[in-house]
Amino acid sequence: MADIQVLIARMRNWCDVTDMGYSQTGHWGCKPVAGSCGCSSLVLHSLQEAGFDTGGAFYTGSLRC
Repeated sequence: MADIQVLIARMRNWCDVTDMGYSQTGHWGCKPVAGSCGCSSLVLHSLQEAGFDTGGAFYTGSLRC
């Protein structure tokens, strides 16, 4: 079941705990230790970790409401 609180916790974890960096060239690099990724991939990855169905979205602009 999708959980907004889990989404918030996952985003905070990726940004605060793992020290996730930004990289357009490493767009899909969400790694547990000091990785880097693009904004859309971090949002999509965190949504999936929190149980949200992101369908076939490959960037936030292709998400459906």
